Amino acid sequence: MSLTELTIPQLFQLADQLKANRKNEEVVALYRAWLAVNSVTTAYAVWFNLGVELGHLKRHEEAIEAYRAAIFCYPDFLPARFNIGAQLEQLGRTNEALATWRAILTLPPELLDTDPALHQLTLNNLGRLLEIEREYPASEAILAESLQRDSNQPHVLQHWLHLRQKQCAWPICIPLADLTPLQMWQAASTLSTLALTDDPEWQLEGTQRFIANKVTLIDMPLTNVRDYAHPRLRLGYLSSDFCLHPVALLMAELFELHDRDRFELYGFCWSREDGSAMRRRIIHAMDHFIRIGDMDDARAAQCIRDQEIDILIDLHGLTSGARPNVLAYRPAPVQITYLGLPGTSGHPELDYVIADNYLIPPEEINYYSERPLYMPHCFQVCDRQREVAPPQQRAECQLPTDAFVFCCFNNNYKITPELFAVWMRILHHVPHAVLWLLADNPQAQVNMKTAAEQAGITPERLIFTTRVAPPVYLARYALADVFLDTFPFNGGTTANDALWMGLPLLTLSGRSFASRMAGSLLTTLGLAELITTSLDEYEERAVYLANTPDYCATLRQHLQTRRDHSRPFDMPQQARDLETLYLSAYSERLMQRAAQAQTIKRLLHVGCGKQNRTATLPLFMSNEWLEIRCDIDPDVKPDVLASMTDLRVLNNQSVDAVFSRHNLEHLYAHEVSIALKEFWRVLTPTGFVIIICPDLQSVCAQVAAGQLTTPLYHAPVGVITALDILYGLGSSIAAGNQFMAHRTGFTRDTLITALKTAGFGRVAVVARAAEFDLWAIATKAPLNDANWTHLCEKLLATQ
Repeated sequence: MSLTELTIPQLFQLADQLKANRKNEEVVALYRAWLAVNSVTTAYAVWFNLGVELGHLKRHEEAIEAYRAAIFCYPDFLPARFNIGAQLEQLGRTNEALATWRAILTLPPELLDTDPALHQLTLNNLGRLLEIEREYPASEAILAESLQRDSNQPHVLQHWLHLRQKQCAWPICIPLADLTPLQMWQAASTLSTLALTDDPEWQLEGTQRFIANKVTLIDMPLTNVRDYAHPRLRLGYLSSDFCLHPVALLMAELFELHDRDRFELYGFCWSREDGSAMRRRIIHAMDHFIRIGDMDDARAAQCIRDQEIDILIDLHGLTSGARPNVLAYRPAPVQITYLGLPGTSGHPELDYVIADNYLIPPEEINYYSERPLYMPHCFQVCDRQREVAPPQQRAECQLPTDAFVFCCFNNNYKITPELFAVWMRILHHVPHAVLWLLADNPQAQVNMKTAAEQAGITPERLIFTTRVAPPVYLARYALADVFLDTFPFNGGTTANDALWMGLPLLTLSGRSFASRMAGSLLTTLGLAELITTSLDEYEERAVYLANTPDYCATLRQHLQTRRDHSRPFDMPQQARDLETLYLSAYSERLMQRAAQAQTIKRLLHVGCGKQNRTATLPLFMSNEWLEIRCDIDPDVKPDVLASMTDLRVLNNQSVDAVFSRHNLEHLYAHEVSIALKEFWRVLTPTGFVIIICPDLQSVCAQVAAGQLTTPLYHAPVGVITALDILYGLGSSIAAGNQFMAHRTGFTRDTLITALKTAGFGRVAVVARAAEFDLWAIATKAPLNDANWTHLCEKLLATQ
């Protein structure tokens, strides 16, 4: 059939077949060829599909041209207009993308009503990109409009809430559509929740809701009962924050101090390439630095598994940019969360969380899905190599020279209206004081000044500083008198920075991890008097500090004296303590797996290729079975590199089942008996083998009817004919894969004979004529009738 005779449905069907075989470039060529000889009015659909394929190939400029051609053919075709915006965003042309989506919203209502889902999608994408561009008021308004149209959008509601937190738009929860305050709270992101409540039970429920909705838990982990026995334990650090980010600013020296005689470091990164000295430093500190940003979660997890990582340390948790689905594949036998998320992840595949006795007291352990690993002193590491700019004068930062300066450089979203009210009362009681805050965004600045004025405090007593380079930021701490911490989400890196620079810090500790971070630091430094447990006590202590400058000076001297000789700033000792925890966790998991291994059954998956247990039977997909992948091709990274005729790498009676799908036919006839005897040898006395192979009897019936090249069925690799079943997949052999040649074959009776001759005690073979294959089950021992019937029903019922 010529291209001019090919209808659009037929064209799309052909394209789908090419895509199924991952021939995406050929799909593009097909569409272009068809468009070159056809000019039907419905060609807009072909142009649109061409744009989609070009977008998948990251040929964004060409995709935009295809979408424009679709619009030329059909001016009211909204999906093409929307996708142009998406391609412009991919190209980094943000303003053009925003303008494109805004233009869609100006179209006549009757046109938008023809595709309400796309209308909603346009609002959400516009709001999302505006948030990325820090245009918070506009983003909030757009997302509110989206929620008014459909309030059942938890992800949109989550962003709307966090936008209000970032802008200090109090109260955070205001009437919107038909949403209740409870629904709003339940939609809050993990970070939002940490700043809303110090109730660890509520936080655990929130993370578990996220995991249930967003994470696909895998039935077949990439690692299970496994010990790689490396001479050095392989530590994999997983993060998108290996750049100028608070986590990196704390962790850099730890990476450099790890004992390379005992540990080998791998960095798995999807961080932005910010060109910073910090990023270069972290890359240099790793023994291996692997970028996984262009990999999907499955490929990223497999990449980690391929490196045989012993302990994977997630530095992300559920913070922005997290990839919890990578962890869901269980790419490492031991998985730990540390530092990135100050709370529980709720992730069932994270085994441990690094903490200390102050951070997670015994009475709160039940609200953590991970088991705490307690550092002997303080959970937090830091970087002693932090560069500090030359000292500054208060006037340079618009600070009065004679005032008492309270400061808080925590993110604005951590400031709650309740805490801000306390700050205003503190300023009321200390007339000579000012409050120095981070200018996170203009709207937050306006809202806090308005709230101050409403509380009877002159807005000028709130002084805002912009974000500056880390050395300048650190130097500014010398200009303040006391750091006022936030609650219920304490400062993490900022608290560490303030104390490192000798600035006394006043905190309020609650029940949650996030509300006890600063308290952990202060406890370790011997400054428990700066830890409060209620807002009233916090207010009273702050006023006391402001009115006793000599005491503040004593506290500053204490910090400067202890800085280089106490935890958490003794980084060599902190590194050794953390390594001790890693080793203990690894040993514990080894013992657990050893005990588990006694009850786990071992499946030898012969000729696994690129497939795993998903290509076997449902029986083998439970955690009761450990898959051992066996193949002759090292490129598929099997657990056992061996052929069916030589399994000497496996001990006698070492596996409970053997599964072989379409492997025997690739052997020569004289090799079949050797392979079957090898299967019999490695099986335990109660073991069994499942074999699937072509049924020559049903195939020969097709040949006798003259149907040698007639398509019998469609497989993922394409159309299968009788000729393919007899001699091997023709297209694959033609491509040079000689392993695909078939060298022998069976009927039901000959396969039964072969299995019995090899020594199997009981055998059953089912011929599935409609599928042209045989399913065989054979046990090593001659089972009694009841056990045999039970096994056959359990296995062959899944065919």
